[in-house]
Amino acid sequence: MPSPHRVDPDDYQPEPHQPAAAETEPGLFRYPQEIFSKISGQPEPDPLPGKWNVGRLLRRFAGSDERLLAWVPQERPRYTGLGGTVLFTALMAFVSMGIALSLAFGTRSPLVWLLAALWFLLILNFDRWIVSAPVPEHRWQKVPTIVVRMGMAFVFGIVIAEPLVLAVFNTAVEQKVHEVRAEELKAYRGNWMACNPDLGSIAGLGAGVAPIPGASAGPSAAPTAAPTPAPTKAPVVNGVDCALYPIPLPDRVRSLATERDQKKTQLTVMEAELATNTAEHTKLVDAAKNDCNGSTGHYGFGPVCRQLYATADAYWASHHMDQLLADVTARRGEVQKLSDEIQAESAAWAAKRDQYVDEQVQRWSQGRGDVGLLERIEALNLLSAKHLALALGIWAVRALFILVDLAPALAKFTSSTTTYDRLVSANLKLGELRYGARRAEDAADAEGWAEDAKANLAVGRARLKAQRTAEYETIMDDLEKHWARVPDHMGREGRRRRGSA
Repeated sequence: MPSPHRVDPDDYQPEPHQPAAAETEPGLFRYPQEIFSKISGQPEPDPLPGKWNVGRLLRRFAGSDERLLAWVPQERPRYTGLGGTVLFTALMAFVSMGIALSLAFGTRSPLVWLLAALWFLLILNFDRWIVSAPVPEHRWQKVPTIVVRMGMAFVFGIVIAEPLVLAVFNTAVEQKVHEVRAEELKAYRGNWMACNPDLGSIAGLGAGVAPIPGASAGPSAAPTAAPTPAPTKAPVVNGVDCALYPIPLPDRVRSLATERDQKKTQLTVMEAELATNTAEHTKLVDAAKNDCNGSTGHYGFGPVCRQLYATADAYWASHHMDQLLADVTARRGEVQKLSDEIQAESAAWAAKRDQYVDEQVQRWSQGRGDVGLLERIEALNLLSAKHLALALGIWAVRALFILVDLAPALAKFTSSTTTYDRLVSANLKLGELRYGARRAEDAADAEGWAEDAKANLAVGRARLKAQRTAEYETIMDDLEKHWARVPDHMGREGRRRRGSA
């Protein structure tokens, strides 16, 4: 049977936890109306304006709280104007981004204005954050906040102002862009022509031969040197890599030029031989003339004179001067004929080259497409660099748009602390205090829940221990009963064995 000193675990009941009351300072949770009334000096707030009131709608863009403004109704116009400034700045950003995207992509698709609407929302919320976020009260704490926010606003102002400046000076910008494009087109054509000049201007291709001299006048002047073979690497002309502007020479012109060069080389050798022989023959003829004219002291056409002329004639005949002169004349004619053919082929090639260059220039011009945003910005910079008065006007308009975009930030940071600002600060402090009180209450509840959990765990352990104790006592009772029956059984068994004996 159970032990009389055992305690039934079901009789144990933990004491319920009572959360400790949060300790608060005296007067901490007074009704906010008392605090707001003390700050504003107004016993009751004014009625709130209608939901669709224009002023109330504009004040939403400034992030103002109508419930707090009801305590200072005299500040409603200020925040109405501030909200209008924020809205106007966002609309200006919307128009600016629409213009920029239209210029950048060359389209006026509704998708452009949809993207501009996203930019509108970004600027609207950014300016709303600037004018609604509280500013630290201490002077030195204000400096980093003002610098960061004004810096961000200034960067956004530059981005917003540039497309609007381009729109204001659109006529001058487009005219300058067309001028720049015309100059670039002219330079592009000039590169093609410089790298592919007329064949007559290439060394040796358009050169003919010197006039044929008289029979005994000796050779002509030294001919133009034969053209060098085309290099494997394209040349650079006036700083232009001609590999980017290739027009191959026609094979017919190359073969004619090669043949003419060979004949001119042969002609050079023949003319050198003709010049040497002619000079020697001239010396012999001059000696005969001097003797026959009496310059040696013997006047008349005597035997010596005849001998000298005979020697000169023999030299002429032995060196085949008539044939050599005829060969030189014929070779000159061949070279001149080849030069004429080259000139004709060159003229035909030049016409085809001009047509090809025109096609390349037209294709390059068409590939540029419409005037883009970067071209307009570059043209605007060129105009401002060239004309001082225009530069001043551009910067004046740009500064105007930047200042307009900075207007919300300037209005926020140049104004002193108002009663509404103090109400906002008080409301924020009340919120922080409420949060702290709730956090303390939650901590107390959590501590109570932990204590309850510990108590429940202790109860569980006590129940388990009591259960094991009960099982142990039951086993002990059963053993006691068993051993109590053993002596009686042994006595009966002994008597039975003795009776049988």
